[in-house]
Amino acid sequence: MMKKLVIIFLAFILITGCTSQIKKGESSKIYPDAIVWNNTLYGISSEIINKDELGKELGKITSIVQPLPKKTGESNNAPIGSKIYEIVSKPNGNTLAVEMDGVLKKATKLDPVQ
Repeated sequence: MMKKLVIIFLAFILITGCTSQIKKGESSKIYPDAIVWNNTLYGISSEIINKDELGKELGKITSIVQPLPKKTGESNNAPIGSKIYEIVSKPNGNTLAVEMDGVLKKATKLDPVQ
């Protein structure tokens, strides 16, 4: 009898420990942080950009959408109002800087959006 209770208890712990739920607002964890600028999707990395590397300000994030942005000015994680800059050493548009909560992060060109 005791052996059966131990097995049932262990099975219960295993079952409840293996289930997970995505909480509201966590869907962006499945997708990489991204923005769309000039109809191009950019992935935001954790690489920090120094202020002396910044070129002109290109614009700001105007809305947050999930799971991935599709229009210029949208992001799935950068707060509304986050500034987007060109990077002086990479003026070709393949890399941008995004100011997120006071930190400048590198955003790398991925694909055109349609």
